[in-house]
Amino acid sequence: MDTANYFTDADDDNNPQQFNRFIQKARRLIDVHGASGVLMLVHPTKAGAMSNEVDVTQWVSGTYAKIGSVDTIFAMRKIKDEGGTPLDLWVSREKSRPFMGVRLDAFTLALLDEKGKSTIDNGHLPVRKLKAGPLKDYLPKNGRSVGAPSHPQKKQMMDFIRGYLKDNAGKRGKAIGRTELLSALNSCKDFNPLGKEGDCGVADRTIGKWLVEIRQDKKNVKEIVEQ
Repeated sequence: MDTANYFTDADDDNNPQQFNRFIQKARRLIDVHGASGVLMLVHPTKAGAMSNEVDVTQWVSGTYAKIGSVDTIFAMRKIKDEGGTPLDLWVSREKSRPFMGVRLDAFTLALLDEKGKSTIDNGHLPVRKLKAGPLKDYLPKNGRSVGAPSHPQKKQMMDFIRGYLKDNAGKRGKAIGRTELLSALNSCKDFNPLGKEGDCGVADRTIGKWLVEIRQDKKNVKEIVEQ
């Protein structure tokens, strides 16, 4: 159910009685159809969304009845590179009924494959790390995402950008900006095989970060880059 609030028909998300009536209906639905369960997506509170630690009272918005009535709670957070491109999904089981004593550590799922393409578009989310560690290891520290991996095609894309800058900078009397470079990457079949129907999967801010790295590399020509 995406999201749970949409299906509850509750006029007050903080009213436990209204949510409990919804849970009773969900339980009957499971029993009648012999289902394994009902999957519900729930937004975090604003405090939970900004936190670098998991507290289920902050990661599940609304009444505490949501936390008490469900069997299992998984907390999830997108892990981004230094420019804001989502690369992984950090997942941690924060509540569960007994599962035969099975331990489940926090883990990460890859959102991009080794070619930089969306794993969701390919129909699966492969596990990148089985024991991922705490969330704070993956969040920015002093401007750097310590635990987050780099974009799988970062080197190839940066080489493409260097070549594009070398071929075009200074020839038209105007600077080359991130928007133009992102458009060039999207036009390259190596990074966007779907053409107009897809994109290269890189955020605008990521291009900006790569440009800074390129400008700091003294081996490169002096490209004119719009900041």
